[in-house]
Amino acid sequence: MSPSPLPISARDVRIALLTAFVALLVYNANLRLIASGDSYPARFIPFALWKHGTVYLDEIREAATQRHRIPYWLMNAPNGRSASVYPVVTPILVTPLYGPAVLYLEKAGWSYENLSRVGAVMEKFAGSCVASSAVFLMFLVLRRRLDRRDALLLTGAFAFGTTTWAVSSQALWQHGPAELLLLAALWFITGESSRANTLAAGFATGLLVANRAPDVLLAVALSLYALYWARGRAVFFALAAALPLALVVTYNLITFSHLGGGYGAAGVTSPSFFAKPILPGVAGLLVSPGLGLFVFCPFLLFLPFLFHRSLRDRKYRLLTVLLAGAVISLILLYAPTDWRGGYAYGPRYLTDAVPALIWMLAPVLASLGTVARTTFLACCLFAAGVQYIGAFHFTGKAFLTYYAPPAGPDEMRNVWVPANAGFLLEGSNPRQPRDVWHTLRSLAHPVPSARPLPPVPPPPLVSRQAAGPPRPSHPSDFYTVPPCILVDTRKENPLMRDGPPRALNLAGARCSIPATATAIVVKVAVPERNEGGTILLCPDGVDQGCLAVSFGREPQTVEVILPLAADGSGTVMVKTNARSVHLMLEVGGYFATD
Repeated sequence: MSPSPLPISARDVRIALLTAFVALLVYNANLRLIASGDSYPARFIPFALWKHGTVYLDEIREAATQRHRIPYWLMNAPNGRSASVYPVVTPILVTPLYGPAVLYLEKAGWSYENLSRVGAVMEKFAGSCVASSAVFLMFLVLRRRLDRRDALLLTGAFAFGTTTWAVSSQALWQHGPAELLLLAALWFITGESSRANTLAAGFATGLLVANRAPDVLLAVALSLYALYWARGRAVFFALAAALPLALVVTYNLITFSHLGGGYGAAGVTSPSFFAKPILPGVAGLLVSPGLGLFVFCPFLLFLPFLFHRSLRDRKYRLLTVLLAGAVISLILLYAPTDWRGGYAYGPRYLTDAVPALIWMLAPVLASLGTVARTTFLACCLFAAGVQYIGAFHFTGKAFLTYYAPPAGPDEMRNVWVPANAGFLLEGSNPRQPRDVWHTLRSLAHPVPSARPLPPVPPPPLVSRQAAGPPRPSHPSDFYTVPPCILVDTRKENPLMRDGPPRALNLAGARCSIPATATAIVVKVAVPERNEGGTILLCPDGVDQGCLAVSFGREPQTVEVILPLAADGSGTVMVKTNARSVHLMLEVGGYFATD
């Protein structure tokens, strides 16, 4: 390896731009949004900033909660505001992208339906833009160490062979901005140690921590290297890094009266959150069939087996060692947690570390012979196929399988079954509907609020763990059932705006759902074209907390956890504000008390 970084030419910049554009097209090719409640605040905070000049969600709370009864992603903060449980760096970073969407809402109206639909479209677009920007930087960072061919190959592996595709680009998770910020820091810190580069590297490093707290381990590695790299200018690095951190700490104290922000107030940072055995966790994160990093991205195995070759580049040997230590520390941090990662595909928790792993892999790739390089390329193609399944076929089947066992010593057992590998479970699904495309088309027909729907009462301050399936007064277990059509109003009469609420008997009737079920996991589908509107699914009467499903003119489907009536009758009341609409419910599992 050359002791000096390879020069970046205008041609390299053009290749980087073209690669990022191709990535943007691929990331949007599935025309669907793969998100969860975790990303709802990031989806809607940019609207609050544009419209009301605040990161609080009081004025658009109905949309931010999506009318969920207990939206775990929001809190009634001690300062009296509706605040995101999660850090606000990600939504602030993407706020400029939301300008056209705000112009649309100013013309179409800020109704719940319009805001919800344009929010879903913008989350997908913003997430894919962030991820493709990371691809742009990845090529330039790698080009400093590799020739164009190898830099392009490794950039392709990053873009399409890691969770950058199936997770970061599909929604506004914190992982996409984390990858982008880490790459920005690497770009500046591997360049000349000028005052401008030092300030920029420090600012990106501080934002990295402000965006996602566990990434402080990566930031420590960068900061230690900055002491060597910047030398006398290291104070500029420290001051630039301190600025975003100071702003975040101030926000946390004002909003949550807790240094840890929403995480601290919700109890996520409590010792009990890190109480699982470490060694099984390390193994699970790296090699479990369901979620293992090296199972989903086998080309990364070249790094631990040939790590000594990464140290041949003397210019970056210290940075390599520091980043390797940071990645190992990150694995040890996540190992004693519930490392299954929630409603997501693949090794989501380790996504933030992927840019560092790819960067460290550069000298290894350059050293490979013909046979090893062919093997490496085959592993990259396999990884890309795995990520394709996550982008086009993911439905949450793996999530339901991994979380089916009750809490206890055996709760992780399904992750270790080879047949339960995420890409095998999800690969058996058909290609999923292009919901973003249908939503985008529906924006041509704004849906005004025909009549007020029941507001969602503010929830109490709850932790992420407490915001699971409803009916917390009794312990419940989750059980899967073969997919089964539980309700199809096409065989009866459609739901009508002017008709009375309709009672649906969902427990003890059919589809193997017992009378003891307290909630069901169900796909709510609007199977035919219609005028658009909202369906309310109300377990305890239409005047109480209801689950709202908004829909456009085209057929569409959404998967939810639907609570059943608290009186044990197993029913749900249904009402709509659309003139006429058919409803179909396909059940895939249920929660039941012992």
